Amino acid sequence: MLLFEAGFLLAGTVPPLALVYRWGRVFPGWVPLLAGRGVPRWLVLGPALGRGVGMTAYFGVSLVRLAVQTVTGTWEQGAGSLPLWFSGLPCSHTWSGAWGSGAAALAFRRATRPPCWTCGR
Repeated sequence: MLLFEAGFLLAGTVPPLALVYRWGRVFPGWVPLLAGRGVPRWLVLGPALGRGVGMTAYFGVSLVRLAVQTVTGTWEQGAGSLPLWFSGLPCSHTWSGAWGSGAAALAFRRATRPPCWTCGR
């Protein structure tokens, strides 16, 4: 279980950090056989875009479902007597973070794009 939690923690922190740090573009010196070489663009960009789109969709649907259940009065508290904001606040926070992750992925895409064949920019 501890190994699973460590992997879960790394999966949530390493890909977003790779978008903003140099080791997301150039392999660090401690990586055998790849040190100093460029990181393939889609190795960083693919998971980042997938995470941004997937989390935005998942938590967006969760927020819509929560809003509909609140308006129609069909919201069930589930386990215990937790208030509605207890579900809505973390969900909206994660949804906005997913938008930020997607924006960072798009910024990385723009920063690492190859030059135009026609104009060279």
